Amino acid sequence: MLLLGFTQQPLDELAAEITTGGGEAHALTADLTEAGAGPRIEQRLSELGAYCDVLVNSAGFGVFGPAATTDREQHLGFWT
Repeated sequence: MLLLGFTQQPLDELAAEITTGGGEAHALTADLTEAGAGPRIEQRLSELGAYCDVLVNSAGFGVFGPAATTDREQHLGFWT
């Protein structure tokens, strides 16, 4: 599991809690509005030998619908 957020400490704490409970979790700070955030996340997933089959976005807003079938530019344009 790759945990993404703005602040490292809470991500590290949650990753440690998941790991202590027997799961596997890694933390990565990322701002999805920054250019290059997507490739950086993809690179980290690749380093972990993982892929994203489920995305839980708890930011509270965004474009409705499956991310895989929704236009990427529509997602990115939401922020402007």
